[in-house]
Amino acid sequence: MRKWFQNLSDAMVDRLVPKAEAAAAVQCWTEQVCSRTMIPMCHQTGFRSLATRRVCSDGTSTWLGSQCANCTL
Repeated sequence: MRKWFQNLSDAMVDRLVPKAEAAAAVQCWTEQVCSRTMIPMCHQTGFRSLATRRVCSDGTSTWLGSQCANCTL
């Protein structure tokens, strides 16, 4: 019985370790995109805004914010 639990424990560790290593390998960076907006306070920039988001190599992204900007579309 003890050997069976040891084998079960080893099997669980073998399954979890690659996932933990893969999660540690995810890299993230920040992207900014200029876009048109209808936000009234951006009228001085020609209704353009700079959207910022965090993008990761695992395909996830998180919107961080947006601000009025004199940017090029």
